[in-house]
Amino acid sequence: MLLTNEFERVVIFNRVGYLYDLVKSDLVYPNVAAYYERIDDETWLTFWEYVQHLSSTKETACLMLVHPKTIVYRLNKICATTGLNPKQGVDLLPLIVTYVRKQTACFDNLVNELQSLSDSLLPRDKMD
Repeated sequence: MLLTNEFERVVIFNRVGYLYDLVKSDLVYPNVAAYYERIDDETWLTFWEYVQHLSSTKETACLMLVHPKTIVYRLNKICATTGLNPKQGVDLLPLIVTYVRKQTACFDNLVNELQSLSDSLLPRDKMD
């Protein structure tokens, strides 16, 4: 049941920390990562909005100003490409983790660059 609890935490997004822990974990989904680039950004955005609206195609379609069948088509495209169905709870976790990893791949580099910049500015502010 631990996996179910972790899964619910990710889907409901109660706390960002749980999502961060999952993304930074050693969970590997090579079948999703290998096919990630074959899916266009608009389809991934549709997936992300779908997840945020707790798997409601109607709400996602309303938000994105498209027909609900368009949402279903895009989700089916993800299923056909990765072999994982975003409409099934068990398949959501690998899709979510892979999506967030890809979207935040540069985040660590940005944090390091900002820290380096901050460190370089600190000496002039120090008092002797």
